[in-house]
Amino acid sequence: MVIAGQKRKLPTRWSANADDEHRQLPATAASSSFTPVPDSDVVDRGILTMAKATELFARYRDRMAPNLPAVVHPPSMTVSDLRKNKPVLFLSTMAAAASEDNDLQKVLSREVMLVFADKVFLSGDKSVEIVQALLVAVVWYWPPEHFEELKFYQLVHSAAVMAIDIGLGKSFGNKQPGTGLYNWQSHPMRRQALPDPTTVESRRTWLACFFMASNTSISLRRPNLIRWTPFMAESLEVLESSPDAAPSDKYFCHLVWTHKLGEEVSNQFALEDATARVNINEARTQHTLRALERELENKRDSVPEDIMRPALTLGFEMINLYMHEIVLHSKTAVDQIRPPFNTDAFKEGVIGPNLSPPPTSMPSLHVLAQSTASSPRFSHWTW
Repeated sequence: MVIAGQKRKLPTRWSANADDEHRQLPATAASSSFTPVPDSDVVDRGILTMAKATELFARYRDRMAPNLPAVVHPPSMTVSDLRKNKPVLFLSTMAAAASEDNDLQKVLSREVMLVFADKVFLSGDKSVEIVQALLVAVVWYWPPEHFEELKFYQLVHSAAVMAIDIGLGKSFGNKQPGTGLYNWQSHPMRRQALPDPTTVESRRTWLACFFMASNTSISLRRPNLIRWTPFMAESLEVLESSPDAAPSDKYFCHLVWTHKLGEEVSNQFALEDATARVNINEARTQHTLRALERELENKRDSVPEDIMRPALTLGFEMINLYMHEIVLHSKTAVDQIRPPFNTDAFKEGVIGPNLSPPPTSMPSLHVLAQSTASSPRFSHWTW
């Protein structure tokens, strides 16, 4: 009998001394194209010097992370500390920060993907560090040469699923001994204890998982794996008020809030459902839209000027477009406004041939035009 969490033992015939014809793997399986991950890291193997690593670490910390501070490092942390204590996050950070050196970035990106394959999918390792490494890899994802090789959606959900598995999404502080959840946390067969989800670092990491999952859901019109919860609202308050929070956490909280509203917009107008149709002329739809507009405007007005950076401005504009796109759904198939766009679908206009936009949709059309006109200011903006 095997207890839950206990590793199964191989039968005797599969032991090293067993003489069984089935013990040998087929030649096709033995000649796998997967490259084993070396024991030494990229510095030991001469791919990266410590001087270059220090330069890349400074670039990430000073120029990249402030724009989207999903994963931040303490001011006292050095690149040597990161390499020693969090080697997976170190490699992911190096790959992200090497984007200005195309050849080095390609090599480091392959290295980090090999590590993810080994630790996440082969070994089944789970930790806050690996979740953070996945987040860094996807936030600063460099698109491959071929569109079908895009992996950011898989990386986002790998980070989200792992965060759920290690319990970042809820506090266990109120659980009493004897409940199943408490016993699973303290299970003797666990390789390592679960992290404390109430620390500032864990809360920031969990909110970053929500942010990225919601972002890809809005962009690709796919189901959102992580939904807004009271624990997330609590985490926002902690990051905004805790003395242990990073200076960039208040800014990050505003970014997360925009996607919280984006989830509410999606729920109200069923934007994840390709078969749903929302009529802009219905009183209920107009009332809901005006309420969302007021909520967005009030939040935008409450953001201090020193925090309203380009990425946050773009976030507000994106949600503004998102909530008003329902006007385009009138007499228009949803698939016609999904990328890649087919220009032939718009030859007769977005409303449809021989039709005029209803009067109630004109404010929404105005917002769409206004937001679209302002967005290109950031289209070529680099992190």
